[in-house]
Parts: sequence; C-alpha cells; structure tokens
Amino acid sequence: MGPAGNDSIQIELYDGRESLNRIGNMFLVLLDWDEEEEDQSIDCGNDVWVVASVKAQQGFGPLLYDIALEYIYNERRGVIMSGGHGETTGDVTVEAARVWHFYFKNRNDVHKDKDPRCSDVLSPWILKNPQLKPYHEALMHVYYKDKDIILELEEEGKIEYK
Repeated sequence: MGPAGNDSIQIELYDGRESLNRIGNMFLVLLDWDEEEEDQSIDCGNDVWVVASVKAQQGFGPLLYDIALEYIYNERRGVIMSGGHGETTGDVTVEAARVWHFYFKNRNDVHKDKDPRCSDVLSPWILKNPQLKPYHEALMHVYYKDKDIILELEEEGKIEYK
C-alpha cells in the first residue's frame, strides 16, 4: 500500500502582500492500494487523502487544514488523519491529533464520516499510543468541508495548488 504516484497535492498559502511571502504549506497524498502490494490490511478505498506534512507560521496550521478539507471535498471524498498503520500511513503528531479533535468536537461546518475500512484498522494502533488515546474517536473519521474560505483566497491570489 502506498500513495499513488501522481496523486498528491501541495497547497501553499501566501500573505497577500506584494512580496507574497509563503506563510504555510500542506502536502497531501491520495491513498491508493495496489493489488500487488503485500500490505492489504487497511483499505479506505481510493478516495481518501492523508495529510503527509504541514508547515505553517503560528496560527495558520488550522487554516491550512480547512483549505485542504474544502479542496479535497471538491476533488475526492475526504481527508483522514496522517497517522496509522506503521509505514503504510505514517505517524500523527499530538498537535495534529488536537486539530482533528477540535474539528470533531467543535466544528459543525466540518463534516465527518466513520469509514470502517479505515477506522477498524486504525483504532488498535491509536489505542496503543497513550498520547493519542484521548483523540481516538476523532482520529477514526474521514473529514470534508464545503467551500467557503477557498473561494475568497483564490480571488485574492493568496493560495496556490501544485
């Protein structure tokens, strides 16, 4: 199992000044399971994206998550946390788990669906990590969001996709 070769997105966020300083970027990959791969233990289908990395100035990380949820929802079904099953889906930080937990508990504008193809495999892995255990329920969902932020940023030239 692994990310599909060409199915990745980099989202870059700019401050909107004349210099267009980059204030954050996020890299997402589409999970794609090849029948020839040995590890078939997790199969979220071919419509779930994973946050592979996020780097942002203080306070802009959650905005990047919002943008990703809006963009992916338009392109594919949704985004799942960037952690999970060994090398196959990487590792999630506590900071990222807090963002997903906040979405789960406090964001009515962010849609979430539990996908047994993903969550049933991720659940034991999450529960084994004492730092992630408090975020267990939030980390087992696929998230997406209707577009609202992204349209404004595109109009102002503050966002770029690669």
